Amino acid sequence: MLSEWNVPFRALVDAAPDGMVVCDERGVLVLVNGEAERMFGYAHDELPGKSIELLLPEHVRPRHHHHLASYASAPRLRPMGGNLDLRGRRKDGSEFPVEISLSPVTTERGLLIIAGVRDVTERRQLERDKARATEYLLSAVEAVQEAFLLFDENDKVVMVNSAARQLLGPAGDAPILGRAFEDILRSSIAAGAYDLGGESPEAWCAHWLAYHREPSGTLELRIGGGRHVRVSERKTADRGTVTMIADITDDVFRGDELRQAREQAEAASAAKSEFLSSMSHELRTPLNAILGFAQLLERDRKQPLSERQIERLGHVQRGGEHLLRLIDDVLDLSRIEAGRIAMSSEPVDLADALTEVVNTLGPMAARAQIQITA
Repeated sequence: MLSEWNVPFRALVDAAPDGMVVCDERGVLVLVNGEAERMFGYAHDELPGKSIELLLPEHVRPRHHHHLASYASAPRLRPMGGNLDLRGRRKDGSEFPVEISLSPVTTERGLLIIAGVRDVTERRQLERDKARATEYLLSAVEAVQEAFLLFDENDKVVMVNSAARQLLGPAGDAPILGRAFEDILRSSIAAGAYDLGGESPEAWCAHWLAYHREPSGTLELRIGGGRHVRVSERKTADRGTVTMIADITDDVFRGDELRQAREQAEAASAAKSEFLSSMSHELRTPLNAILGFAQLLERDRKQPLSERQIERLGHVQRGGEHLLRLIDDVLDLSRIEAGRIAMSSEPVDLADALTEVVNTLGPMAARAQIQITA
């Protein structure tokens, strides 16, 4: 049967990138090109003269003669199957998805039907992968707690999650998808979804629109129910816009609590400093009197003290002077807290310091029957 075909024509047909199958109106194969033979797993010139039903899945073969007769009665150029999932059957019995376009040719031998066959296995896999990736993306967007909206280059919504639908619910009963940002914003303002803070609706709307057109940083707003939200928008590479709206009410309240706690701590610190300053001055007054009278006793020439009394009076003076220095240190607390205290290192005679400690604590140790030695 191949002898009836011109050899150059056969070479041209074999060079076609898609499979080509030619049959008569009875379904007998007349010509099968090389790509179709490879696609269906048959050897060269193995198919001509056989029924085209060899290339069909078994479950569609009983109805095929009816379809073939229907096409032969009104032949025309058209794709086969419409939206049907068409499949071819290989010689080994395996099936694969195909696309088929039919073309009628009238010859001296009668009607011939040319079927262009394309293996779409890879494309279908890509479509499934794309659909799966889209499902993952939608699932991820839906799982985001913040309100999420994606606008296209015409500033219309192409993706939105349930959090955004709930937040923008006052925008009306119309679906959010496909609506322009300004339309949604004005509808929400009219429905009272936002706390305008005394600003006019037009000015408040213009403020967000300006941010939406040239987003930089974030935008903090108040919405119904006394809630606070933070709007973050970014432009995409294809001139779209990604909008994220996060509820920051808890953060705002915590910030207020921290601010109040800081103010209370600062007030308590000021009260403490005032108390220490007042008490230190109150302690200085009687202590200065004690030291003053101790000096008068030491210098009294009318009734001079004995050496023993002068020695004990020296302990009183030294103890008082030490206490006075401690009071001065208490007064320095305010300067320490402000970071203005100046530290200086000075040489200390350790023997004198130990002797002073023993002399100061000696009377109390004696009363407790404790012996102190330097």
